[in-house]
Amino acid sequence: MIKTALTLAAIMAIVLGFVSFVPGQAQAQSGWAQVTMQNNTPFTLDLYVDNDYGCRALSGMFCTTQIRVGNHTLTAKTSDGSRSTTEGPFYFAQGVSPTWTVNYEEQRR
Repeated sequence: MIKTALTLAAIMAIVLGFVSFVPGQAQAQSGWAQVTMQNNTPFTLDLYVDNDYGCRALSGMFCTTQIRVGNHTLTAKTSDGSRSTTEGPFYFAQGVSPTWTVNYEEQRR
């Protein structure tokens, strides 16, 4: 099972009001933000933003992609498509750069 968590930087951005988790929040679509995916799994992961390919992170690495200001859903998929996790929608304001950390945990039987 793939589990996800936002890093302290993203949480700080939420507290400071830079990233709001309110779907449909009205903001001008005039700028850009970026999102980084930290891959803490044993797999190669592809980051998709609203089902559009963003970037690839090898195991233990990260990747960053630019996104437009607004609400976005993040998905991390293994390169073979066998595993995935999705979170959001999240609101990304102009100039923010949160990190989305993806962790892996084996299911215990």
